[in-house]
Amino acid sequence: MQSAATRNEQAGIVGHRDITDVTADRGVSVTETQVPGRRIITESVGGQVVGQFVEPTPVQAGLTGAVRESALTIGEALEATAHTVGD
Repeated sequence: MQSAATRNEQAGIVGHRDITDVTADRGVSVTETQVPGRRIITESVGGQVVGQFVEPTPVQAGLTGAVRESALTIGEALEATAHTVGD
């Protein structure tokens, strides 16, 4: 989000001190949620999700054997987003 803001400022689209009512009142947030084998980064502006990125993380095998890693489903991603965003 910072790099996009910098590019917009350099292009003269916005000024350094420009702000909208939504961002002033409700803000901008970036959250991180850890789920087994994945790290989910969610960017929100004014309470609305504008970007979500999923990165794989190392999964450590337990003492009982190897851990099987599976793909993250859309439902799991939405659930993680709901936990990070709240109501």
